[in-house]
Amino acid sequence: MRKYLFFILLTLAAFTEASAESLYDEFLGIYDAYASDDKTFYALQKLNEYDSNGKLVSETDADCLIYGNNEMTRINKKGQDLYFLSTASGYWIKNDKLQQPLKISGSYKVMEIQMQDLLRIDFRNDFCIDNGDAESGNTILLKRTNRKNTYSYIRLNKKSGQYRAEMLDAKKQKLKTLIYETGEINGITCFSSVSITDDVFSTGAYYKYITVSMKSIKVSKVLFNPVFMDELIRFFEKKS
Repeated sequence: MRKYLFFILLTLAAFTEASAESLYDEFLGIYDAYASDDKTFYALQKLNEYDSNGKLVSETDADCLIYGNNEMTRINKKGQDLYFLSTASGYWIKNDKLQQPLKISGSYKVMEIQMQDLLRIDFRNDFCIDNGDAESGNTILLKRTNRKNTYSYIRLNKKSGQYRAEMLDAKKQKLKTLIYETGEINGITCFSSVSITDDVFSTGAYYKYITVSMKSIKVSKVLFNPVFMDELIRFFEKKS
């Protein structure tokens, strides 16, 4: 009897692990739809703020360049262009007042949003499935493998076609909630928007980062380096 129960437990554990990997692979397939190692993509975006009743409070223009998990984003804040670069080595900011790119933490805020929430998260290299902490249903727990991101864990689940990522601290207390919504851009299924809610200072208000369009362009991958941020900035200035 004990051997039988042990066999059942092993089978359930294997099934749970397989289900977790399947959910994660499905999420990554959509998340990385426009993350190519041989192409650079240019996206037009909107960063919208909503109050607790879902009413639009503000709308900010943004655009970005994506190559793999590298991203250069421009946000126009009160008439000033702010440029943010994300690579495997960290985050950088550049504007007219800075002669050189300044390295910043992922917790650096713009419009009350941390840059690590706004820019691409390298799920494949910075997080892995925590098999030692079983979750139920369509839910998996990811643990940090790279300190570039300040979140220790991410609880990821799928419901009604949406993927909800709860950003957790070392004690697995919820800090933020990111909701990824699936859509189609140029015929490719991807996450067309992500909603960001602060769960520590919860007021019901939230931000939504919306991708309006995406196209492949010719920009060298070697430019995704803080040393060459000015070169990428010149590309954005031509798009203005």
